[in-house]
Amino acid sequence: FTDLSPAHPIPRLAYTYERFMAPLADGHLCVTRAMEQWLRANFGLVTNVQVLHDRPPDFFRPTGLEEEHDLWMRLGAAFPCAAAFGDDDDDDDDD
Repeated sequence: FTDLSPAHPIPRLAYTYERFMAPLADGHLCVTRAMEQWLRANFGLVTNVQVLHDRPPDFFRPTGLEEEHDLWMRLGAAFPCAAAFGDDDDDDDDD
């Protein structure tokens, strides 16, 4: 509903519905403490609000340059039509 103004009937209806239904739920999950505080302050939730921080798993890591190059080479071989998008033949930086 980000494209609609807060005064538009659809966001107002959604907010009213969520505010009515929230106390009836068995629990609430949030990804930040700020979201938990907002739910408590605006929806009057007292119990069963749990924060589960959203973070990547430990096996996620930055990709090295060589590994990234190998990935793009494999993708280019697997999808030849997409490989053309990486060509810089029409750049005239050598002038």
